[in-house]
Amino acid sequence: MKRNRWVAATTLFTAALGMLGMAAPGVVAAATAPTTFDGTMGDACVGHSGATAGETFKLVWRDADGALVARRNVTVDSDGAWSVCATDHLLSAGDKLKATNDGGTHDLVVPRLTIAVNRVHNYLSGRGPANEAVRLACDFSNGFEPCQWHDGVRVGPKGYWSLKLPFDNPPTGGDVYDASWASGDGDHITAYGQAPFVTAELGSAKVSGALDAGKTAKIRLFDSSMALKGTAVATGAFEANNSGSFTAVFRDSHGNPVDVQPGDTIDAKKLSTDSEFVVPTIVATATASNDRVKGQCENTPASQGYANVELYRDGTQRGFAGFEGEDGAFSFNFRKVRFGSPANVKPGDRVVIDCIQAGGDGVLLAIHAN
Repeated sequence: MKRNRWVAATTLFTAALGMLGMAAPGVVAAATAPTTFDGTMGDACVGHSGATAGETFKLVWRDADGALVARRNVTVDSDGAWSVCATDHLLSAGDKLKATNDGGTHDLVVPRLTIAVNRVHNYLSGRGPANEAVRLACDFSNGFEPCQWHDGVRVGPKGYWSLKLPFDNPPTGGDVYDASWASGDGDHITAYGQAPFVTAELGSAKVSGALDAGKTAKIRLFDSSMALKGTAVATGAFEANNSGSFTAVFRDSHGNPVDVQPGDTIDAKKLSTDSEFVVPTIVATATASNDRVKGQCENTPASQGYANVELYRDGTQRGFAGFEGEDGAFSFNFRKVRFGSPANVKPGDRVVIDCIQAGGDGVLLAIHAN
């Protein structure tokens, strides 16, 4: 189940509280030490919480090549927090951060920190500062409560790490995990990663999903005779709250968009070696007079037998339901959904049915209520 699609991954500034020493009698206490940094790879902002309200300092942020990203005079707010955001740059390996106040200067070179999720072999891997510790955690929900797992790993001498997950079931496409590193001075850097997946829409050339941030891979579309119809080129986004996500278009050999149809085969094994499936037939109706949505996801070999259903009105999501039924059939009153967000149904509402496939891949059908 693509649980993280309904649970937003939010960037948090980790509190790093400093300890102030006692000055010897007759000695004037030194000025407060310069602030430390909290940041997320792919985020436009850096900051810190746990500082002393009212303190001021100068922040200089440069990229790995030394080009100026931001220079600000910063005042810590009443809650002990501050943040500075760039206008056209995302926090990346090699960025240089410098904070200066009366207490001196604190510098940080942002380390290479990455995380990839393997949904086939049930492990996490990535890059990090050689021979240092990285904390790992999950950031998704099972629909009832958030995942609580966390663990630590030591980065190898060449800057690589990996860890087998302790779960009986491997990650499902879209599950989000994070890797966090802390410096000896109390700086914190975090990176997020999603388990790869692909979602196609019937009658559309658009395909979306996730893969490793910054990675590019081809997804192939075959017709029912296994003749190549089109190819989509997917590139995982390098963004803190959208890490690895992509949207692409299937195009034929002439560059023209080609729509996905029932019976087609999607080959996304470059994203995940188990990601290949036959596109199912989906039938559905939405009726405003009784708020009922019903239909069926074809029970193909890759079908997981359940659907996620979203209701949109004027472009805004108004309701969500997760439904599991015999042979992929579903029928429910949207006002009375038990697992999701209830909503009434009005004529013209857009209803999107996502029929879940093995590994967390999906096929969508969009309809309008009558």
